[in-house]
This record gives sequence, C-alpha cells and structure tokens, in this order.
Amino acid sequence: MKPSFLALVVLSVSTAITLCTPLAVTPAHAHDTTIKQDARHVGHVVSRDAKEVGHTIADRSRKIGHRVADKTRTTGERIKAKSRAVGHSIARSSRNAGHEIAGKTRKTGHAISRGAHRVGTKVGAQAHKAKAFVENPPPAKKAPR
Repeated sequence: MKPSFLALVVLSVSTAITLCTPLAVTPAHAHDTTIKQDARHVGHVVSRDAKEVGHTIADRSRKIGHRVADKTRTTGERIKAKSRAVGHSIARSSRNAGHEIAGKTRKTGHAISRGAHRVGTKVGAQAHKAKAFVENPPPAKKAPR
C-alpha cells in the first residue's frame, strides 16, 4: 500500500525537527567565539589590504594614463604642425601653378582672338567684293557674230 501525501509530509517534518534539534541545543563554547572573532579580524585585514592594493593599482594606472595622454598630445601637436606646413606648401604651389596656367590661357585666348579678327577682316573684305559684284555686275560682253 502506498503512503498518503499527508503521511509523507508529517514524516519529513518530524525528521527535519529531529535532525536540527541537536544543533540548536548544543551550547556555544568559548573557543567558538574566539574563532569567530579571529575570522572576522582576518576578514577585515584582508579587506583593508585589498582596498590598499586596489587604490595603489588605481593610482598607478591613472599616472600611466596621464603619461600616455601627455605623450599622445605632443605627438598629435607635432603631426598637426607638420600637416599644416605641408598644406600651406601645397596651397602655395597650386596657386603659382594656377597663375601660370591662367597666364598661358590668357595669351592663347588673345592669340585666337587676334587670328579670328584678322581672318574676319579678310573674310569681310572678300564679302564686300562679292556683294559689290552681285549688286553691280560688270557689263555683259556681247559675243561676236
């Protein structure tokens, strides 16, 4: 036959009470208190030492971080100055090249303009001759018979 659920609960509760009672009834001894105090003292010492070590590590890492930042800053400033100098040099060179290109382009433009003017003058003269020929044709010659 299978025991009921209530019987299992009552049995487990009574077993728990029986097992826990001798622990609760045992009196505390003097050496138990000393062990607890010693353990607490050791815990406090370990805690203090850990705190000191943690603060020391934090201070040193902060100093190292500041050194790295200082060196990085000077390196960045050197790079900035060099890049500025290079940029200005490029700007000056490109300005000079631009002026040279502009001057040559201007000269070429003037040469083209003068050439077109000369050609236009010649074309205009020839056009006037053609116009005069069309408006006043020469007298017609009669063919001999």
